[in-house]
Amino acid sequence: MYVQFCWIQAALLLLQSFLVQSLPITRPELPTGQHCCPIARNLLWSKTIRGLDSSASRLIARLLRYRFLLPELQLRDGLEHLGTGIRVRSFVSDLVKGSRPLKVGVVGGSISWGEGAGTHGKTDWFSVFMNWLASAAPGEVSGRNGCVPGTTSNYMLLCLDHSVDPDVDLVFVECSSRDGFVDKLILNSIVGGHEQLIRRLLALPGRPAVVLVHVPYLRPTSFSPFPVTSEDVQGALASYYDLPAVSLRNALYPLNVHDPTRYFLWNQTFADTHPGDAGHKTLADLAAHLIQETALGLVHYPASEGEVLQHDEPLPPPMYEGNFPPPTPSCLTGPNLHDLMVSAEGWTWANEGSKMRPRWGFVATNPGSNLLLRLDTRDPQAAEGGSRAVSTVPVLLQYFKSYKTVMGSILLRCEGGCLCPEHTLDSWHEERVSQTSMALIRTARVDNATTCDLSLTVLQETRTAGHKFKISGVVVGVGYELSGTYDHKYWRIPEDT
Repeated sequence: MYVQFCWIQAALLLLQSFLVQSLPITRPELPTGQHCCPIARNLLWSKTIRGLDSSASRLIARLLRYRFLLPELQLRDGLEHLGTGIRVRSFVSDLVKGSRPLKVGVVGGSISWGEGAGTHGKTDWFSVFMNWLASAAPGEVSGRNGCVPGTTSNYMLLCLDHSVDPDVDLVFVECSSRDGFVDKLILNSIVGGHEQLIRRLLALPGRPAVVLVHVPYLRPTSFSPFPVTSEDVQGALASYYDLPAVSLRNALYPLNVHDPTRYFLWNQTFADTHPGDAGHKTLADLAAHLIQETALGLVHYPASEGEVLQHDEPLPPPMYEGNFPPPTPSCLTGPNLHDLMVSAEGWTWANEGSKMRPRWGFVATNPGSNLLLRLDTRDPQAAEGGSRAVSTVPVLLQYFKSYKTVMGSILLRCEGGCLCPEHTLDSWHEERVSQTSMALIRTARVDNATTCDLSLTVLQETRTAGHKFKISGVVVGVGYELSGTYDHKYWRIPEDT
């Protein structure tokens, strides 16, 4: 019995070591200026649907003109969850009728923003999808790319108003690759944060259809085994909230591991950690496939009266008990962040991106550089005639964190109008990703002050060869707690004392 137990334990340890072992990607050397991942246009194909009557054919014929790169079986594999699809069926119904103008949005990070595509605005997946959708629809359809590179679900949750129109009709959510991976099935912190974002999207005035888009996380020279991803645990949210979900991992993994297939290998679809043109095309394929299959479903199973009524039903309770999203916080980025500056010694206001992809923020590179930001901590309820006194104001400081060997640290202090513990923030980490991180600062009012000054000083101490630090935003949460964005605990409204 003991020998059998030891054998089982050894097998489990071997399995565990296998699961966390990355698999190699071999990348060929490319001539300067050559794109890694051109689309094999000789493989493009369109669906042929038989058995439709003439009226149904006329209704959806334009939607069926899309040309796919992914093989048919991989399209099916990539449609991870469909469910009843009540909201997306309503969207597609309005789409084919051309009954009203429609808005489509996407939120996420650098992948859906278009990083890795040869021509942003043309060959990135959302542009490919929207160009097809707008050309196929009999009515007006507009798209808005609200993605912010280097961010996670938590950033988008807090700053959603900067990325999505309130009356949007369809929203794609692509966050799983940036949200990271937590090897936990129940009360998973990443799922908790993602649920808050989903609930906030579903509750928008336009009651949009929400579609989850899962993209695998690849390193330049390796990729993780199939189960090392957050998309499987986030799949519980798709089931719970009845959301369609598409998975590029499901579509491409078999063509890389089980039956390696030319034109679909990782080094032919991904430029590094981002898809190239071929990878973006396969993502667009999955989104178009979802719309087409929904349209065909409406032909065979038109919306019933009960389905129409269910479209307007309230959301169910959170899947994780008490996991409600916050009231809309004050998310200050771009010019609104710049307006907070009282003084800046050694800090510059800089766009480290481009005109098309701006990355504005305060940047310092020398020890001793000091930045003073003044936050408005007045209670909006009091301004509207309420009487609730708020003694504490949580603040989230958004700063850039990277593995690059030029990053430094700052000392944060609260001055003039508020108190808080001193914080030392380090913008360097070992993980080979660069993204926006958030530090929770719990400030306390002094003498009912209406402002709070944050003093940020670059330290001499550094774990790299440099001292660079960048502030990209501030979130001020007057009247409620912000701990949820820091460690994914539940949001909660503080009780008055």
